[in-house]
Amino acid sequence: SLREGADIVSSLIAAAALSMPAAAQETSYTPGTYWVVQGISVEDGQLENYMDYIAATYRKSQDFAKQNGWISGYTILQNVNRRVDEPSLYLVTELPRLATPQEEVEREKKLNEHMQQTTRQATEQSGQRVAMRKLGNNLLLQELDLRPAR
Repeated sequence: SLREGADIVSSLIAAAALSMPAAAQETSYTPGTYWVVQGISVEDGQLENYMDYIAATYRKSQDFAKQNGWISGYTILQNVNRRVDEPSLYLVTELPRLATPQEEVEREKKLNEHMQQTTRQATEQSGQRVAMRKLGNNLLLQELDLRPAR
């Protein structure tokens, strides 16, 4: 049964914890902020056009998110020694924490109001940027902050 499975898992976790030396139970890090890394492959001849979008629209939305405390910061990195199939740019955003689903809905509403657009319009505009770029991999990373040395 489901209850038995949960009891077995609990027993295994407890046994593993008891079998570790006391020093091994303490970690040398604490969980930190989250980093969203979006790979962007800019189409040939479109870097200036795409950077115009970044400098205007993207910056406006990111600055608004930062002012509201939703993100800690953001940066744009160019992949200088790009290999085949790697993105041209990385859009990196640091978040103090992940939003709840309800917060995501509220933030989208506030951001759309600030940007004077609807979600449908934002989606259409993203589709129009396909002439300038292709969206690549999207990573969600969490920083691990090292504890002070003992």
